[in-house]
Amino acid sequence: MSDTLPAMRVCALALVLSACGDDISLRVAVEHPSDVTVALTKVTIYESASLTCIDVAFSRFGPDELEAFAVTEQTVAADGEVTGALEGISRVDHKVIVARGYAESGAWITAGCEEHDVVEEATRIVITTVPTVDAATVLDIDLGDPLLAVLATTDATGKAVGGRRVAWNVYGPAGSEPMSAMNVAATGDGEWAPTKAVCTASNGAAELHPPPPNVIGGYAVQLRAEWALDLPALYSRFNADFGFRGIVPPTGSSRYCAVRVKGTTTRIVCLDNGFARDFDVVVNGGVVGLVERGSMMLGAGALAVVSVPSGADRDVYMMSTTGVLVPLFGAPMADNSAVPCPTSACTVEDVMPVPPCASTAGKLLVRVRTNTGAAELKQMNARGGGTQPFPTPPLTGRQLQLDNAGCVTRADPAGGAPTLRQVVTYHLGSRVAVNEFVAEVTRASYNCNATSCMGNELFPGAGVGFTTGSEPRLVATFVDATGVVVTELVMAPSDIPNRDLFVERSRTPSAGIPDRMVVGQYDDDGELDLMWNIAAKRGTTFEIAYARKVGAQRLEALSRAVPFVVSALDTADLTGDGADDVMIIGDMAGSTTMQGLAVIPMNAAAMVQQIKPDDTCAQ
Repeated sequence: MSDTLPAMRVCALALVLSACGDDISLRVAVEHPSDVTVALTKVTIYESASLTCIDVAFSRFGPDELEAFAVTEQTVAADGEVTGALEGISRVDHKVIVARGYAESGAWITAGCEEHDVVEEATRIVITTVPTVDAATVLDIDLGDPLLAVLATTDATGKAVGGRRVAWNVYGPAGSEPMSAMNVAATGDGEWAPTKAVCTASNGAAELHPPPPNVIGGYAVQLRAEWALDLPALYSRFNADFGFRGIVPPTGSSRYCAVRVKGTTTRIVCLDNGFARDFDVVVNGGVVGLVERGSMMLGAGALAVVSVPSGADRDVYMMSTTGVLVPLFGAPMADNSAVPCPTSACTVEDVMPVPPCASTAGKLLVRVRTNTGAAELKQMNARGGGTQPFPTPPLTGRQLQLDNAGCVTRADPAGGAPTLRQVVTYHLGSRVAVNEFVAEVTRASYNCNATSCMGNELFPGAGVGFTTGSEPRLVATFVDATGVVVTELVMAPSDIPNRDLFVERSRTPSAGIPDRMVVGQYDDDGELDLMWNIAAKRGTTFEIAYARKVGAQRLEALSRAVPFVVSALDTADLTGDGADDVMIIGDMAGSTTMQGLAVIPMNAAAMVQQIKPDDTCAQ
């Protein structure tokens, strides 16, 4: 057990602070730069076996975390007035002693640090401070050096600060490691930092090359400068290569690929040029390949494919324009006794699977169009039969676009065990002159009977996701003063007729309005992560939000824009490595004739990149 120094008399002169006793004393002398006018000097003593001056100088701990290590603090004004006392200090424990200088305005303008362990007779610590700096990321993309990051530092007058140490922290997916081990040390699970810092040049800037993770996925980088007033904002990148294969789907099809699972085999089944093709996803050095393992010839009227849950497996069926279900690659026979469009009075345009939720059986939602041009929504059993209308609001003059379906937890107001709602989401809107669908209403429907459903209106046009696990949630989008947010919701009874309340459990910022959304395990922590695409005229970007957090926020990353217009997303472990992957189907941007299948093999080994070594400086 360590000794503790008693409260000590302060012996201060100018910029010298002291803790003085009869036998043992700790004196702290602070020397500020001669060209900086300091009105107040504050000395804080932190005690921790693991804390270092580097941790403090580079702001590796937040203010609250650092405050937890603080033992005592004392200030001395320029006129010699002393506030506080250096007391309660351990005599032998490891100490980090930080001096901070402030201007007359209260601005923090200088800082310095020394470490010390045992306090002996007349121990004297001299701390030489340096000016604090503003640190900013330079937004300059270099296609020839894609991993380059530039950090610029300036002092309080705006003058460039040379010779200032700078560093970084990389936050990757759980279980990931740095792609390069050069000048890198692990600081946690999926986290690393440089072993040696880089110093800014005379122009105040430093070039840095934080190595990305060794797996496909998103990551974030925090640049750091020694004694910076504030940390620059995190920047993120999506380290991915999209495996792509051109597909010739049936005319008008928007769901022409689906995931098939049978035991340990997971494949993607696509309707392509008159055949159903069974694709295996392989990854070699970060490059994705789609290998055809089997095919089946299709009959006339083939339209779409759907995955139907079967325990842990997923059976795939082709649906025709009349609603006939055809089992593919070993799926059980279907019931075609009551197809949605048995005559020419209507045509099937789309189909979406709805998973079972507790005692509520799974089903298929089928969008049809009558020969008068009117849209209708029908439902049927998961493998056919039982066809009946699905209640929707009036569709007169409006288009309907199916979105997603899943299970959502509903609280019991009497305090009983929660139950599950089976929820389906769809968009209502119209098509503009270029045949682009514009959503006017997005609706979540549930607790349906033969004539009506309960429902809530969501943000128009935003794709909806569904989590699984112990508390299944609906993931929806809202826009408020903070920007676009993706929020996880559960349900609760409401006094408003024909609707439940949505109760927010968590929220995540988004770079834009999600178009389609999937939920899966995209790293090694066993928790559910979110992924969505954001559609734009220049193409589509993909955003991932991992369950793991950097500070108070999820680890998020945004991909580069890809020339793809997404029709559907799905997720499953397509590569057999234990992490889920993402399947994308759609059109090449600007084309209505070039369609295809793309795969992002999340958490698979990434393609090795050449990383330029940084010029480190004296430490």
